[in-house]
Amino acid sequence: MGVFKASASSGNIKSETDFRVEEYVLPKYEVKVELTKDWFMVNEKIPGKIRATYSFGKPVKGKVVIEAQRYVGIWEVYTALEKTIDGETSFELPAPGYVAGVPEAKGMGNLLLEIKVLEAETSYEEKTSKLLTVASSPVNILLIPESSNFKAGLPFNLMVITESPDGKLVDADVRLNIYFYDEKYQTVKQEELNIKTKKGKEIVTLTPPNAVTMNINAQSGDAWANKALTSAYSPSGNFIKVEQVSDGVPKVGEQISFKVHSTKEATNFYYEVVGRGRILFSNFSRSNTISIPTSHMMAPQAKLVVWQILPNSEVAADEIPFKVEVSFSHDLKVNFGEKEVKPGDKVDLNIIAQGESQVGITIVDKSVYILAEKKMNLRQVFDELERLYMEPQVELHEVGFVDEIKTRGTSEIIQDAGITLITNQKVPEGKNITWQEEMGLSIYLAVVGIW
Repeated sequence: MGVFKASASSGNIKSETDFRVEEYVLPKYEVKVELTKDWFMVNEKIPGKIRATYSFGKPVKGKVVIEAQRYVGIWEVYTALEKTIDGETSFELPAPGYVAGVPEAKGMGNLLLEIKVLEAETSYEEKTSKLLTVASSPVNILLIPESSNFKAGLPFNLMVITESPDGKLVDADVRLNIYFYDEKYQTVKQEELNIKTKKGKEIVTLTPPNAVTMNINAQSGDAWANKALTSAYSPSGNFIKVEQVSDGVPKVGEQISFKVHSTKEATNFYYEVVGRGRILFSNFSRSNTISIPTSHMMAPQAKLVVWQILPNSEVAADEIPFKVEVSFSHDLKVNFGEKEVKPGDKVDLNIIAQGESQVGITIVDKSVYILAEKKMNLRQVFDELERLYMEPQVELHEVGFVDEIKTRGTSEIIQDAGITLITNQKVPEGKNITWQEEMGLSIYLAVVGIW
């Protein structure tokens, strides 16, 4: 019993993992927590309901103990209560007041509910836990650029998503401030846009100037988001960009269409489809529209790589991933002849399949599934970490201003697509830009990390 470590090595490569060994005991009953929603405002009370049911369906009588913990760099108990239960009971917890935001929750905080139900006659207990999101704003903003690199003079699409803290799409007014900077970190262009998302989404099309970086700031009420992007690099300032123009995800056998934008007029566009580590399709087009018949080899995802040779012998390229759906027509339905039977009674299992089929059947006691759900919760994880690494600690880090970036060239685009290009033409590589030398300064911030 306890925590053990497993190690494996092959040559100079070594890997380790920790695992817990506990006594194998099937639980007598299942405990579930039901809440009105999965997130709450920091100043909002938390109502809910707890259900306790034996694996054979009967209600559990006894008492329930609820302990609510908020994460503030460490987990701390901010309230606890005890109630009687007869199958189910309702509760209401006070507002958490404050929490610490964490990256895993998109900057929002977490609340952990530890619930223990004790059987009245035997004091046997079962536990469960529930992790909640605590937010300071009812709206969360996500910025999804079409690429991590923009290209001067070509349209660049940015998707703005507004959602509730539990991930449901909501409409909201959003203000965007976009800044473009050159190699000396001087402002080249500044834009301010006011948009309104529809069904939680809105696509904004920008036309970047000749700049090195783009910084996007978005705000809606108290919610905000930021995204920083770098430019692609071309010695002559010429680029191409590929975008999908056909709707949705095609099924195998259907056509998928793309449009190629270019800053320089071209006679031919050469393209290849790459998937599963190999080139699946290769051709060229005299038009800026490319249509490809999809195949099973392109599923579930493949890449289209397009390039052109400019009059100055420079190669310009772009890539775009796309998905292909594989559809299976076989259908299987299973149901029991009776909803409830007594121990020892026979029960019919009805299986309906298309044509001649081979069906595998496994019958498992429901209590085994209840046991499978009883994984190590966050509290146990933190307890074990504190046991292994002593008390929570604080460490001070110096974080420097990003003083060097590398723009992406045609060479990196082709390499990232998994293609080796052999040519006597000019294939430009990305360019390193050092801001510290240009600006003559460096900025440092002190960051406190608690665990």
